[in-house]
Amino acid sequence: MRAALALFNQSKSAFDPQLTGLLSALGINGFLREDYDTAEDYFRRSQNIQHRSLGLFTAEQTSNLNWLTRVYLITDEPAAADNTQRYILKIAKRVFPAGGAALSEVKVAIAAYLGQRARTLSPFADDLNRLLRQTLFNESLELLAEAISEISEAEGRYAAALIEPLETKARIHSWRGGDRRLQEQALEQILAIIQNQTDTTPAELSEAWLALADGYILTENKKALTAYRKAWVAKNPESSADPAGGPVANLETLEAQTLRDLKGTVLAPSEPVLLWPTRYQPIYFDPRSDKDDATPNPSYAVDLRFTISTEGRPKRIKVINKNVPNREVRWTRDMVRSSRYRPALRNGIAEEVVFTARQVFIPRPSKNTRTRTDAPSPLSVDTVDTVDTVDTVDTDSG
Repeated sequence: MRAALALFNQSKSAFDPQLTGLLSALGINGFLREDYDTAEDYFRRSQNIQHRSLGLFTAEQTSNLNWLTRVYLITDEPAAADNTQRYILKIAKRVFPAGGAALSEVKVAIAAYLGQRARTLSPFADDLNRLLRQTLFNESLELLAEAISEISEAEGRYAAALIEPLETKARIHSWRGGDRRLQEQALEQILAIIQNQTDTTPAELSEAWLALADGYILTENKKALTAYRKAWVAKNPESSADPAGGPVANLETLEAQTLRDLKGTVLAPSEPVLLWPTRYQPIYFDPRSDKDDATPNPSYAVDLRFTISTEGRPKRIKVINKNVPNREVRWTRDMVRSSRYRPALRNGIAEEVVFTARQVFIPRPSKNTRTRTDAPSPLSVDTVDTVDTVDTVDTDSG
């Protein structure tokens, strides 16, 4: 590709618009080879030509901007990545009509990015990073509020287009913490929208009830048990109906109804699902040196057995295996105790089950060998994936 670029430069101007595709392709190649300085240079050159030929706010540059966002995130320049995504929003506001579906879609994508960026900042960080965390969350929620208002005004309060921004809103409120009721309201609104669609399938309705039930688990709302039962009934309308066709009143009613559903068949409950955190991530620690341990690359972990209650809370936590110091064991117990699970379900009825989990530990690299890429980065997967959705700004209008 570099040879093609050199040949092109001999016969064309260095700012010929036809160069942009080739330069961007070279940038992507550099990114995939982890040559991020070269990748940034090519993306910038391509964008510069687009500015000269089409203007500062041409929509054609958004692909380059999204690749630059990836570069900035992976090279630990999050502020530059944030500003690049904000620039995409400025472009969208100039390209798309105010209140239109296309602009709302871009707002939701940028809101998702900002929310995930805020999520990577600890609420226990220094004052400056805590302020940045709150600013990013607020900015994200403001964009979602605008998009939800615009879609509701254009398409009505039960528009299917509202589902994605409401799902994003629920996730961001979950990450931010604080008023959990706002998270519940978003999930309840999604359920109402799905219930009001003429072509809703039993599976879609069941998934909406299940998402709401999971949300109730995270907010410690006792309505979770009823919502799980509703999820099962929605997916199996021929097998069961709620008593008297109305809401399920209490757990005893649910259990009695399930006994009628089983008709003598013994069914195994479903496996619990970890809701928060989404997974137990490996943790760095300082292992004690043991001269007698000849294992070349020993693995470190704490294995636990515990009971998951019907409310999704781990209890009766027992350590069944460990090869890390007691401090790390205490951390693991505390982490599991604060976790929340979707409980085991039998015909939509929550049951207590015994469960096991493993927390992996990684020896901390020495200062002499530590590099920027040694540590697992919370930006490495979720945030970069979300950036892809911002490509909705690309149009042929440029």
